[in-house]
Amino acid sequence: MEHRQYEQRSVAVGDIGGTVDDAKRRQGDERMVLESVYGEDFLDVAQNAWKIWQPLDVILHLKPVRSVSTTSGKIYVSLDLHVKCPKTYPLYGTPLIALENIQGISLRDIDKLKQILDNKAASLKGNEIVLELCQVVQEFLYERNKPPEGSFFDGMLQQHAAVEHERRRQRVRSEQRDREDVVAFQKMHEEKLMWRKAEEGEPTAPVDDSSCETFSCIDGVQRRLTKTNDFRRRPNISPFCREWSAMDCATGHELFITEWTFATTAKTPISSLKPFITHFKQLEKKLKQISRISVTEPTLCSYEMLCVRRNKLTISEINVWQALLRIIFSVSGNTFYGSH
Repeated sequence: MEHRQYEQRSVAVGDIGGTVDDAKRRQGDERMVLESVYGEDFLDVAQNAWKIWQPLDVILHLKPVRSVSTTSGKIYVSLDLHVKCPKTYPLYGTPLIALENIQGISLRDIDKLKQILDNKAASLKGNEIVLELCQVVQEFLYERNKPPEGSFFDGMLQQHAAVEHERRRQRVRSEQRDREDVVAFQKMHEEKLMWRKAEEGEPTAPVDDSSCETFSCIDGVQRRLTKTNDFRRRPNISPFCREWSAMDCATGHELFITEWTFATTAKTPISSLKPFITHFKQLEKKLKQISRISVTEPTLCSYEMLCVRRNKLTISEINVWQALLRIIFSVSGNTFYGSH
């Protein structure tokens, strides 16, 4: 019997990784739903800085479920529902529930609501429950949406508590933005160092001249390039776009190329192509002006060269395309390349 229990414990330990991954996914989905439903009244206080995942920890500012009631649509009651979940939620365990920034609700009613929420969370164990808890709170607030009663001093205390809570919310948001800025700055610094090391390194050895293709730039310069690799397609990129890398046959510098291809047939009326041709010429002119701009900032890239080709492939087909080239190692630059 002891041996059998040991085997069961081993299996449970082996499933921990899968359990945590499933919990992460479900918590992420629940977070998106809550943010979509409550918008500005949703606050994520989990400190997911430096790409370290933290369990769901949110604050939701809740008001009565209906804005129109016996009080002519005025809202006298509200509170913040603070829900902090364990790592294995919703598979195992229930979240910690706290009621904060309470407006217009007596302590007796708050205790009653807290008990209702705890019982609800226990009955729904194993499921995502935050949205249902919010609905319970909003129904509870609707039933008690009445003008405040009490002394002027009590009202001042509630107002002061509301101001302090808003300051806390703003501080949490500010700290979250600061963490994001630090991460962005570190990433930019690392990229800058990478470019600097690449510029200080030796050029790549010359490539086989037989594999090189000549490209004529619009400023009269000719460049010989050879294709080295196709990049994995980025999401949400235009269907007219294709990305690949190449190498300058003369310098050995590696280039990043974004190629845009447009095609039409002879059956297409010339009049319908005039707007496209006009915009294409305007784009070519603008890019030629941009290519003359000198860029000194190490984190920015300037255009290295511009190239336009116009080729009539057959009697019934015309191919129009243009591309962007960017040197990504020894020289920082972008190249716009196009033909039709």
